[in-house]
Amino acid sequence: MATVGRPERVPGTSAELGESPVWDPRIARLRWVDLFAGVLHATDPTTGADESVRVDGVCGFVALADDGIVHAVGSRIVHRSSIGVREVASEESHLQFNDSQVSPGGWLFAGLFATDRTARLEAGRLVRVGADGALSVVSTGITLTNGMGWSPAGDVMFHVDMPLGRVDRYDFDAATGSARHRRPAFAIDGPGTPDGMAVDAEGRVWIAMWGTPTVRAFDEGGREVARIDLPVANVTSCAFGGPDLSTLYVTTSTRGATPEQRDAGAVFAVATDTRGQAPRYFGRSASEA
Repeated sequence: MATVGRPERVPGTSAELGESPVWDPRIARLRWVDLFAGVLHATDPTTGADESVRVDGVCGFVALADDGIVHAVGSRIVHRSSIGVREVASEESHLQFNDSQVSPGGWLFAGLFATDRTARLEAGRLVRVGADGALSVVSTGITLTNGMGWSPAGDVMFHVDMPLGRVDRYDFDAATGSARHRRPAFAIDGPGTPDGMAVDAEGRVWIAMWGTPTVRAFDEGGREVARIDLPVANVTSCAFGGPDLSTLYVTTSTRGATPEQRDAGAVFAVATDTRGQAPRYFGRSASEA
């Protein structure tokens, strides 16, 4: 079993729909997005000092890049670096990027869903983007991609198609970015549906359960090993960070919140007795890390 501390609100943080937390050790800040507001945040979790950038559209995710960051703007992926802003890849306008993670090997994996809710069922896909911007379809028939993560050895990729209420796994090859043989890893019983996730250094999968105030951790067989309850109506995603990667940061939403849940929409920090995996950068292979 994993041990967790009491959730503490990160000062000054607030969002309608916080998402995509990722620790950036280069600046010792947590990067995250306010999705529908289209705001990129870089927050000092100790002081609450924040640097934010507003983008022209829905911002589904942010991820670290070898130089700067990459993030979504609707159906586009944009790279912000020391030399400026450029488009990396794009998809059809009726699709929208939602969640993303950088894999072992420096590949960017991202999910797309249909913006038309009436046509959303299995209309999305999971894609892989290389450092050169080449985009490849990994899996189709997906409704709403959320959590992604990799085993500590890097040979298994975990993925959530939210409406299915389960975690899937793929065989993964970091050298080629190949993710194959999708199959169920484990189902998740109980209230809520799986949203964003983080995989720790021991291979445990930590999942924010949308529709609940709870983050749950599972071993690879699907046995629950930890649970965190927050003072909000909806949690959205989580990521390990801090100087030793032992703090779990949890993003939340104001949706469904009662007047008593004044901290809904904030980012929370939770001390744990485990560690996250080292941050990965789009465009940087393991040999370059």
